[in-house]
Amino acid sequence: SGRTIACGRLAYPLAWSAIAIASIGGALDASFVTVFAAFALQGFAGGIENANEMSLRQTMTPDPLLGRVNGTMRSANRTVAAVGAIVGGVAASAFGVLPALVGVAVVFAAAFAIAVASPVRTARLAEE
Repeated sequence: SGRTIACGRLAYPLAWSAIAIASIGGALDASFVTVFAAFALQGFAGGIENANEMSLRQTMTPDPLLGRVNGTMRSANRTVAAVGAIVGGVAASAFGVLPALVGVAVVFAAAFAIAVASPVRTARLAEE
């Protein structure tokens, strides 16, 4: 479970780096294919990472707290996504699209590094 979460988090900075590179220019067809493949990679990573993360969290959380923990995580996730969209838009307007996309890749790389350096990397579900 933990290794799957870490691997999923590795895919995010790779995907956003590919999107940043595709935004530099060049052949429109190649850029379109690169962006499509990068978003497909991000979607796949989200599917494997989110499901494993939620399973791990629900396994480790005592039953009486599950609703509160899941509600808090969902609220935090949605809030960070909304704030990130605003910050990304401001960054793209102020610094340009490429620096903003590189910033996104750096943030996701930091999330990967935190997952690898934390106990999450070695966490396993009881059934594993």
